[in-house]
Amino acid sequence: MTAVVLGSARTHLRQQGMTPLTWMTGGVLPVCLAWILHVKTGESGLRLVAGVSAAAMIDTVAILIVFAVLFERQWNTLEMAAAAPRGVLPMLAGRFLGIAVQALPSLVVSGVFVQLVWGGVRIDRPLPTLLGMLVLTVSVVVVMLPLAVTVLRFRYAAGMTNGVPALLLAVSGALIPIWQMPPLLQSWARALPLTWAVDAVEGGDWNDLGVATALAAAWAVVGAALFHLALRGMRGEPDAYRM
Repeated sequence: MTAVVLGSARTHLRQQGMTPLTWMTGGVLPVCLAWILHVKTGESGLRLVAGVSAAAMIDTVAILIVFAVLFERQWNTLEMAAAAPRGVLPMLAGRFLGIAVQALPSLVVSGVFVQLVWGGVRIDRPLPTLLGMLVLTVSVVVVMLPLAVTVLRFRYAAGMTNGVPALLLAVSGALIPIWQMPPLLQSWARALPLTWAVDAVEGGDWNDLGVATALAAAWAVVGAALFHLALRGMRGEPDAYRM
């Protein structure tokens, strides 16, 4: 199973790693967001780096997850994997791993840009900060798993995923600190691992990192359960895995 996951991840990176979409979402988008937020707020530290990176990742991952499922449908690899002993999940897990790796450079681009242009990026607690960056990347991917399940289970139609990135941006605390949100949105934000991961990157706090990791694991379990239910429902449908 590990070989299937890693092979699928390599395939994804080989196909999508250097596309124009990658350059736009992983390079240009975080730079533009950092510039806009700095002009509006004057922020130039790790909070800005973590926030704009999370925002760029949300947009990147949403697009790539939809593309990954649609491409697998188009190439009939989902149908072939469904007939194999290990099923569809290892192949999709590899795709999602590749997407996580592809999203990571947003943090590097944001950090280098903010430091070169304005300075102020200080990492006082390197280990929890760096681990927080990894957890932030994973968090963005796992909260998108219900979106992936939707695209897998139902025939894709233009516009069916519209609004998902904007909703996550609104409630994640990536661009707006959660203490500035209404109480209801604050409670929603605290259920998202990426909210805590942004705080972990900013403050290098082990408690925030622990909460982010636990929530990311919980979202991963929920995503796996949803995939299991979706795949079980697709077994009796003819051409369920085709375009």
